[in-house]
Amino acid sequence: MTPSFLSYADGFSQLTDGNLDAAFALSGFPAGAVMQATATNDLRFISFSDGMLDKALASNRAYRAVEIPTDVYGTSAAASVIGVNNMLIAPNSLDADIVEKIAAAVFDHLDEFKVENANARQIDPAMSLDRAIPLHEGAARSFGQ
Repeated sequence: MTPSFLSYADGFSQLTDGNLDAAFALSGFPAGAVMQATATNDLRFISFSDGMLDKALASNRAYRAVEIPTDVYGTSAAASVIGVNNMLIAPNSLDADIVEKIAAAVFDHLDEFKVENANARQIDPAMSLDRAIPLHEGAARSFGQ
């Protein structure tokens, strides 16, 4: 294996052009570059060897098993991949009232975001309480903790 360290877009462009056999992506789904690659190529996910997904998940509590359905990229099989929760991170020094308002602006309008954005449709408010770093005081107030 010969690794190439390319930007996200360049990696999938090279995959589409046949210059790479595989691309590794850290992204929400559906991802634009992957969608572009599927327009002219049949893509498939590389599966984990037996037990390796569980081993990877056990190595870092921030990792999550994520299932990507077949209809996302038109693949022949769903994919089990490693994911992480996206987080909005603020310094502890940021005023708690501001953080509380930001959290409320997002979570009180989540249905509106989900209509406009595929990544927002994947947001599960309950996951905000299961994280690898402490919750900011303002976010804790917004979530009623």
